[in-house]
Amino acid sequence: MTRGLSDKERLAWLRLARTETVGPVAFDHLLQRFGSPERALIALPDLARRAGRAAPLRPPPEDEILRELEDGARLGARLICACEPDFPHRLASLDPPPPVVWALGHYELLPQPGIAIVGARIASAAGQRFARQLAAELG
Repeated sequence: MTRGLSDKERLAWLRLARTETVGPVAFDHLLQRFGSPERALIALPDLARRAGRAAPLRPPPEDEILRELEDGARLGARLICACEPDFPHRLASLDPPPPVVWALGHYELLPQPGIAIVGARIASAAGQRFARQLAAELG
């Protein structure tokens, strides 16, 4: 599925992607089952209840996601969802692909061959040093 998204659809994609316990696999399953992130977001509370989850599964509030979108825009970054034509085709070939990526810089270069450094969100100091050194050498 490759198409552009409305602002409302983009908000739902990011909101579902930022929901606790919804990683790429769960996102893909929810999208397959419900057909859209909007419908998956509506179904989440009932799914969590039926699965026996003690606390309800709540997606982040819309205002929190709107802030993330505004912050990205302020930085000059662009959110690209997996269903969009500009989504990097090498990432799209992953099973499942990440539902969303932020691109900063010349995103039109994404189709070109490249190298990515992917790591932990909370990396150790040694991991950060290694990533910086690797990026400098590769650059």
